[in-house]
Amino acid sequence: VISTAIKNGRAQTESVSAAIRSMSTLNRAAAEALGEIEAQTKWQSVIHAVTDITGFGLLGHAREMALGNPEKGIASASFEIDHKAFAYLPGAVQAAKDGHLPGGLKNNREFIGECAQFASSVPQEYRDLLFDPQTSGGLLISIAAEAGADVLAALQRRGTAGRIVGSVHNKKSPLIHVT
Repeated sequence: VISTAIKNGRAQTESVSAAIRSMSTLNRAAAEALGEIEAQTKWQSVIHAVTDITGFGLLGHAREMALGNPEKGIASASFEIDHKAFAYLPGAVQAAKDGHLPGGLKNNREFIGECAQFASSVPQEYRDLLFDPQTSGGLLISIAAEAGADVLAALQRRGTAGRIVGSVHNKKSPLIHVT
């Protein structure tokens, strides 16, 4: 969304700087933090799934996680995601509100289709941002709920911001519910 606002000549300097900083941040520190957690005896097998958020946007990658992998014995699940839990880049919400939406966002919305459902209270611009394709959007990590505080602390020790943005449940329809 911010990249589209830049192309349209409508992005603020703060938004451009934040987007560049975000896209140039590697996921290495986060991967090291997860390795630290997995090495602890009390938390072995606490990390259930990890994916980098790229072209399919957050909801596209959440959909892939939720579908599981029956061939590998990975069961399907459902996600409850809180749109307010994210740290949106400065200017992103306004850019979405102003309609600076890339074609990939619209493709992602069609691809995900009925797999995602939004509470009526979620404004359209936040819905759009959750479909936004990313160049380098960080990681979506599924962990055991009881390990949340330790995982966040490990991320913070490595200088990486982490947030708990939702929860995983037994599979139901829709696969993803955003509140």
